[in-house]
Amino acid sequence: MSFVASATNAKHVRMLADLFGSCAIGKRVTHHQIEHAIGRNPRLVPFIVQRARRLANDEAGVVFKSVRGTGYERMPANQAASVGNTFRTHVRRGARGTTRMITNALAKANDLTRTEVLRGWQEITHVSMLEMVGRDRSAPAIPDSILPPDPAATARETLEALRGTLGRRP
Repeated sequence: MSFVASATNAKHVRMLADLFGSCAIGKRVTHHQIEHAIGRNPRLVPFIVQRARRLANDEAGVVFKSVRGTGYERMPANQAASVGNTFRTHVRRGARGTTRMITNALAKANDLTRTEVLRGWQEITHVSMLEMVGRDRSAPAIPDSILPPDPAATARETLEALRGTLGRRP
């Protein structure tokens, strides 16, 4: 089901975006609350919920994780990067399944032309690269040497350097 532009849907997206934006960190927006807010079962209109989550993120930077069977839990900003880890896990699983599916088709089908077999192996290569890039080993921790400096320490160092030059005349 795709999003159908209508005044009702736009109003429901706005209402849910406000609901998501007003949720406190660590609290949940339940499917029941969503249904009460828009008068529709959120499981039947997931496109409205996803657009509202995206809108709330665009406007206020709020990040939610899905809680199966319950709703959505607001995450603290310092845990927003875990969304990327969840996505990479999803990509790895999808890549492995897709690779397995294409490999089985190539191995068991005997009516494929040479071009079709080459195209299949090319897709396996591309999908395998996505799987490899999505591994945790491919995303090492950022070394301290390239982390942004502490603003308080930088201000302190600048102030000390200025104190030394303020008393001198050229």
